[in-house]
Amino acid sequence: MYRLRRRVFRQAVHQFLRPRDDLEILDVGSGTGFYLDRWHELGFRNVHASDVSEVAVERLRERYPSCEVAQLDIGDQSAGTLQRRFDVVSIIDVLFHITSDRRYERAFANLASLVKPNGLLVFSENFVHHRNPRETQQVNRSLVEIESLLSRDPPIR
Repeated sequence: MYRLRRRVFRQAVHQFLRPRDDLEILDVGSGTGFYLDRWHELGFRNVHASDVSEVAVERLRERYPSCEVAQLDIGDQSAGTLQRRFDVVSIIDVLFHITSDRRYERAFANLASLVKPNGLLVFSENFVHHRNPRETQQVNRSLVEIESLLSRDPPIR
């Protein structure tokens, strides 16, 4: 599964980006660092990490000592107050774990506030064609719902 994710990530990123020293990238929900490693494999060096879990943040700081790591709950009101914007923000396999619709909407608003003008948001979702029943740890929102959130101007606050 991770070999496939690695290949898909590389292909998707290569369509839009080439490594440059001046690009600042924020990975949201970095967890164990799988996608941090992918960014580095592609030649990007200025990659920052974040995670909601204090334990994950501590482990990321140990594993990636040269990387800035922030504790960040992207669905929280305060997530938009990082006082910083990035050329690229990635959030892979995270959003469907936000089970509250309001926090999910806020996550997109926060992501929009973290991306510089003309920047790029790289994200994955399940992109189902109809809403599935809610589960305790995951909600599969429909493609229509996700596209609606992405098209709002200004984003939800």
